[in-house]
Amino acid sequence: MIKLKEFRLFKKVQLYKPEFAGKRDLLIHGTKIVKIADDISFLPSDCCEVFDMSGLKCFPGFIDGHVHIIGGGGEGGFFTRTTPGSHEDFFNAGTTAVIGVLGTDGITRTHRDLLGQARKFDHFGLKTFLMTGNYALPLVTLTGSMKDDICFVPEYIGIGEIAVSDHRGSGITTTEFRRILLDSRVAGMLSGKKGKAIIHIGGSPEGLKLLREAVEPGDLSPLQIMPTHITRNEQTLSEGIEWVQKYGGYIDFTASEKTATAIAKLVGDGIQAEHLTCSSDGWGSFPVFDEKGVCIDVKTAPVDTLQSVFRELVVQKGIAVETALKIFTSNVSEFFGLSDEGYGHVRENGIANLIFYDDAFNLKMTVAKGEIRFSCL
Repeated sequence: MIKLKEFRLFKKVQLYKPEFAGKRDLLIHGTKIVKIADDISFLPSDCCEVFDMSGLKCFPGFIDGHVHIIGGGGEGGFFTRTTPGSHEDFFNAGTTAVIGVLGTDGITRTHRDLLGQARKFDHFGLKTFLMTGNYALPLVTLTGSMKDDICFVPEYIGIGEIAVSDHRGSGITTTEFRRILLDSRVAGMLSGKKGKAIIHIGGSPEGLKLLREAVEPGDLSPLQIMPTHITRNEQTLSEGIEWVQKYGGYIDFTASEKTATAIAKLVGDGIQAEHLTCSSDGWGSFPVFDEKGVCIDVKTAPVDTLQSVFRELVVQKGIAVETALKIFTSNVSEFFGLSDEGYGHVRENGIANLIFYDDAFNLKMTVAKGEIRFSCL
């Protein structure tokens, strides 16, 4: 009978936690990192699989903070619904954890489907958190109560994505908006979560106005709210910069071919990089509307764009590895309250979600929950 090896030892990696930590060895047992040291060599070979990772960089696995894990779209009719892919699509791009959202369609898509997909992904090693609700009010939920979803269902950590300044939203008033944000926060407090909110920013001239009005009374922190699609237009980006600088909030970039340029400019201008995140909006739709507001085409967002934006930031824009890495790892985990378990970090007793890159910043291996999920070594 063959006994499976209980440990995995990755030797001589250039470790980024995301802060650079030098050349280290990493020992994994089960789903956890149990030891990080200059040299680990005491384990007998019959219980430890050893990998010489000389010349490779080790990062925390990416966290994709905005994914339509059961697909999205439908704004142009049933035939415009997007189709989700596989958990392997994420591993092949260095993503080891995701946050799933429902989106526009809270009628033909349900939170039962969302939770089922999350548990499937989790079974195959892709840690999946969820946000309850959808674009509009009243929020579509799993249990019939947003508070109960967050309190009693482990996967649900907050609400979103809720649409504002968008014709697909529901014209939410400031009072309504404040109420659901405060309710989410309280539900999070009671369940040991953060109860944060992902807010879809549309293209109407109101921009982030509702967010500013929501925090104006002072009883609701801007740190409860993550505005996404922040580069939708010049106005939303300008107001997003104000959201970081004046209000101390976070902003989320939807990964695209223009994202690295926008992020690099902000970092170069001295905007606090620790308050920037980037997500794929993966498997959601990119609807194209004509001048009459009719949907004439729908494209499906890929899930490999975090990797391409990260690589462009480091290789082409000259952003420091540690700075760029945080935008896809620790910043996301800090905002959503996932750091205690080690998501977005490489630390002892933390989750063993790791990615290995060569000097040209090509992905060579993905480890999720301690198992090798992708490798081209």
